[in-house]
Amino acid sequence: MQSAYDRKATGAHIRLLRARFYSEHSNAIDFEFEAGKTYLIRGNNGAGKSTLLKHLAGVESVVDGSVQLGELPYMISNWRGKKKWNRAALERIQNVPQHVEELWFGGTVAQELQLVTQQYVKRDEAFQEKLEQQLKAFGIDDGLREQELVSLSVGQQKRLALAIAFALPADWLLLDEPFSGLDHEGKRQMLVSIAEWKRDRKGLIIVSHQLQELAAVADEKLLLDERGIHHDDHVDLISEEVIFQSLLEQEEPAVDKQQPLSGGEDVHGRDRDGRKLETLFDPRVLMLGMLISSISLVVWDSWWSVMLYGVVALVTSLLLRQGLRQWRGLIIAYSFMSLLFVIVGGVSLSPLDFDKASALFIAQRMLSLLVVMVLGLPLLSLMTPFRLQRALQQSLSPLKKLHISVDSYALLVSLIFRLVPILSDRWNVLVSICRTRYKQIGIMSWSMINALMLAYMRSLLHVADQVATSLEFRGFDRVNHKPLMHAKVAWQKQDNLLLLAILAIAGVNAAIHLLR
Repeated sequence: MQSAYDRKATGAHIRLLRARFYSEHSNAIDFEFEAGKTYLIRGNNGAGKSTLLKHLAGVESVVDGSVQLGELPYMISNWRGKKKWNRAALERIQNVPQHVEELWFGGTVAQELQLVTQQYVKRDEAFQEKLEQQLKAFGIDDGLREQELVSLSVGQQKRLALAIAFALPADWLLLDEPFSGLDHEGKRQMLVSIAEWKRDRKGLIIVSHQLQELAAVADEKLLLDERGIHHDDHVDLISEEVIFQSLLEQEEPAVDKQQPLSGGEDVHGRDRDGRKLETLFDPRVLMLGMLISSISLVVWDSWWSVMLYGVVALVTSLLLRQGLRQWRGLIIAYSFMSLLFVIVGGVSLSPLDFDKASALFIAQRMLSLLVVMVLGLPLLSLMTPFRLQRALQQSLSPLKKLHISVDSYALLVSLIFRLVPILSDRWNVLVSICRTRYKQIGIMSWSMINALMLAYMRSLLHVADQVATSLEFRGFDRVNHKPLMHAKVAWQKQDNLLLLAILAIAGVNAAIHLLR
């Protein structure tokens, strides 16, 4: 039985219109994937095959140009003119990445299947029946459904992902290295499912290095390189045995082991005596500058100080706007919270009145903290966690004589700065999965919000477990000798200039208040 969804979603091409995937070193691509055809895409490692599928699936948006499904653009403008994803287009595309371990929102296989069914059964009445057929064909039996998803092997997870994908309603299915992790029986069943998909005249785009096994199902073969997408119908598909023999016969380039490397470096390009880490500014001057600015703002707390350092923060944020971009949401949230505090703090209930003096006092304090935040957050983009760790170790090394574990605290600070972007990126990945796999765009359902939060909590536990394992593996806190530093931070001329500028601003702030 053909669902209403399938009848509505026929004959839709995927068009790349002057699409650029990267902000730099990216050519604009014009190409059209015709509806109902199967495309096999090959290319060298790093050519951008997986990136192409991510943009075609709606995982990532293009930098310039557009992607369309028929006449439906992937991105549309709302009433405020802000770009947002077009649900009508993304609902008709399904995607299975090469690594399926990050797809799951349920704890067990049964929970994941229930979550998927809740999202799609209303759009396709026959979805439940199709899903059961695919699960049975890919060997996902009742015993396997009670297992935790993380306990499944890579091959079992790949079978589950493919079974779900081939059952989902869509015009197009995108497969990235579909044979990866599958045994012979899994590969055979995938080819059977591909044949059934093609019989329904649905489109299929496959990225794979195993061209011999997939060449028979492809209507068109494409090559992706730095110049774009090209038709590759004349590719010579030689046998795997010939490829294997040719690799064996290739000789490794000769290396002169006696020739020394320039600059006193070892084979890994590191200075044997410990090199200096030289970048724009030393982390120590950045931390010292933030400390001086914060003290100056707190000691001479007034609207004059807020305005002075507000201008400094504005200039800093403009110069380092790329580093501030990732903190924009935090700053906006703090601003709204501050506004709420000002309104609530100025309201008097007995009698009902609004105290402007109290409101202005709270506004001044909240603005002072906002200025410190806007001034400090962009500076984080000027130092890496590794350089920050080295700066703390070098600056606080005299405290080791007091038996204070400086290395432990320095590593803790470094880990915090490393984990924050990791956890932020993980949240963005999960939101992207909600959008592309479960078609959650805009306001999510309660069941989806619950699943999203549980998936994020599992990610946090997984990251914490990896950190603990890594520290234990390195024998951290069990090594009593002095740690070997292969690199150290170095104080440079521009650090002196920056420190003088910070002291000058603090001096101006002090002079304003002393002369008033």
